This record gives sequence, structure tokens and C-alpha cells, in this order.
Amino acid sequence: MLDEKVKIVFKKGKRQHHYAITPYTFSPKLGKKFVSNTFIDIGQGVLQIMEEIFKSKSQIDS
Repeated sequence: MLDEKVKIVFKKGKRQHHYAITPYTFSPKLGKKFVSNTFIDIGQGVLQIMEEIFKSKSQIDS
């Protein structure tokens, strides 16, 4: 990646790690599939919105 040689130097010192477990530990988990099976026709959707607006307006007026 650097397109040149890199020299690695290991120094003696404390043998203590910052992490007990590396933050990059791979632990597979069961996946979940999210699928919306809901289908609303555009006309039906517009009617539902109009009904909600009418209901909320009626509550404000009373």
C-alpha cells in the first residue's frame, strides 16, 4: 500500500495488551431478513392520508 519497504522494530517492554479481546474479533451471528409484505395501492394510500387529516382537523375544531 505504501509502495516502499517498511521496517518493523519490536521493542521489549510490558507484555500488556490494550484490549482484552481485539475489537476486530469475528463472531458470527444469525442473520435476520427484513421484508415488508405490506402493499397499499396509491389510491388507497391517498384516501388513508385524507382520512387522517380529516380526523385530526375534526379533533382540533371540537
